Amino acid sequence: MSPTGSIDSAILKIPATSPKRAVGLAGDLDELTQALRRYTWTDLTALKGDAEVVKKIADAEKLLKDLRKALK
Repeated sequence: MSPTGSIDSAILKIPATSPKRAVGLAGDLDELTQALRRYTWTDLTALKGDAEVVKKIADAEKLLKDLRKALK
């Protein structure tokens, strides 16, 4: 990196890292929770009253409850 370098050239010097991710169901659940946390409260407020989204959440909630029950 130098005073005359560009942002693109500086980014190329940063080593790429891939975070260790759990495999299988545990990894998928981590990915799901991370995806949900990326939404801001503003984004979520905009979805208030959206029947389709509420139904999808209910379906996911049922699946997670059944999964918890099956794995206890």
